[in-house]
Amino acid sequence: MLKRIVLAAVAAGALVAPVGAQTRPSQIVSARGLDLGRAADVVKLERRIARAARAVCGSAPDWDLKGQIAADRCRTATIVATTAQRDRLVAAARAPALAAAR
Repeated sequence: MLKRIVLAAVAAGALVAPVGAQTRPSQIVSARGLDLGRAADVVKLERRIARAARAVCGSAPDWDLKGQIAADRCRTATIVATTAQRDRLVAAARAPALAAAR
């Protein structure tokens, strides 16, 4: 099973490019080295996702309030969009332990 999540900027306005040239920035987040059956490792995965969302969505200078709001919305929307992927990885990691407990 692949243990990775693909993040793509999903918030409207996250990209500024001509319509024909638009591509969504994306980044792969790996769960390699994590035991997603452990809560502490799930937290580590969530940190990786948040860090990747910051990289994908970028930031704005302190004086650019609209840009800061747009970047924050992009990060939030991107993290929310990965929730289902993260949940599937966690469920798959915990499935053997649940089966053994029965």
